[in-house]
Amino acid sequence: GDVEDTHRFLVHKGFRSRALHSKLGGVDKHRSAEALRCGDADVLVATDIASAGLHFPGLNHVVCLGRDRERWRHTHRIGRVGRGGRVGLATTVVEGKIEWEDSDSVSSR
Repeated sequence: GDVEDTHRFLVHKGFRSRALHSKLGGVDKHRSAEALRCGDADVLVATDIASAGLHFPGLNHVVCLGRDRERWRHTHRIGRVGRGGRVGLATTVVEGKIEWEDSDSVSSR
C-alpha cells in the first residue's frame, strides 16, 4: 500500500525509515517500533495506528499518510516527533478536502 511504498522510496533515497500501519503483521510492527525506539530509524511513515501511546525518543520526522477525523488524534500522531525539547518535522499527505469535525474545512494544495 501507500505506507509501504513511501517507506521503500525513503529507504531507497537513504533515509532510515520504518513503516507502521494496520495491515502490518505483529512481528513486523514490533520490529518497526523497536527500530524507532532504539534509534536504528529516525523517520516514521504511518497511518492513524501511530496516533497515541508510542514514544520514540530519536524520531526526527513523521510522514502521515491520510488524516484522522478528529483533530486531536492527528495532533497525537504528529506528536511522535520533537519530544523533550527536540525539534522534529511532521509531513501530512492528503488528497482532496479536509473536513475536521470541530472546525472549518481546509483544502490541500
